[in-house]
Amino acid sequence: MIKHDCFPRRVLVLLAALLVLAGCAQPAVMVTEEEVPPPVPDRSAEIKRYCDRGLVCAFKGDLDGAIADFTAAIEINPGRAASYLYRGNAYAIKGDHHQAIADYDAAIGIDPDLAEAYLSRGDAHTAVQAYDAAMADYSQALKINGALVRAYVKRAHLCHSALREVSKACADWESACSLGQCGSLRKAEGRGLCR
Repeated sequence: MIKHDCFPRRVLVLLAALLVLAGCAQPAVMVTEEEVPPPVPDRSAEIKRYCDRGLVCAFKGDLDGAIADFTAAIEINPGRAASYLYRGNAYAIKGDHHQAIADYDAAIGIDPDLAEAYLSRGDAHTAVQAYDAAMADYSQALKINGALVRAYVKRAHLCHSALREVSKACADWESACSLGQCGSLRKAEGRGLCR
């Protein structure tokens, strides 16, 4: 293999032209150095720092600081679903469920297989009493990850408390119990809701 940095650029261009003329190669579009875009710097470490700091802020109760850090991460890379998910969670904790839903929508638009985004959006839909949308989100989260215990529990609570579908709630509590979380099922059994 020829090392390109060993030959002057003119020699390489001449060699390429001769290969095309000889029928040994297909002509290619020549790009001058001025047309080559500069390499995009890898800013993943910077994004991680913003997200880590945002999570710490959220944990400490500084939701505005968390939202600012997640927003900075989004500005660097608007194609990263996790940043929207994190910011949506901060908005939800803050009580701004409609903004949280918008961020969860963005996360799902980027990564339709992000079960946590559906789970969180289901919580936000429940908070604004959009129960059908919440049910659809919890179900989609489970379709993506059938071992997501919290989705079974949240869907069961929604079925029982808002939709009055006790048999469906019991089925979800049983599914959660089969995955190791039996507290809600035991409470429902103690109240005579499930057998």
